[in-house]
Amino acid sequence: MDAQFYEQEHAVIYGHNVWHYLIDTPIGQYHVIQYEGRGSEIKETIIRGNNDKAQKMFQRFCKNLLAGKDL
Repeated sequence: MDAQFYEQEHAVIYGHNVWHYLIDTPIGQYHVIQYEGRGSEIKETIIRGNNDKAQKMFQRFCKNLLAGKDL
């Protein structure tokens, strides 16, 4: 059984990337939200099976970067 990997959303804000990936596995779906914080450090959140929650997390990371937080 193979897992499928999809990029759902991607944004670049002030040179910092924000990603939302979907990993579809035989045991369920996982959403991985990553963003580049201070010093381009990658921070990550994993959400199991809740696309709405994952999209809101992606939007929150984007808004924080737009507001100058985590830069």
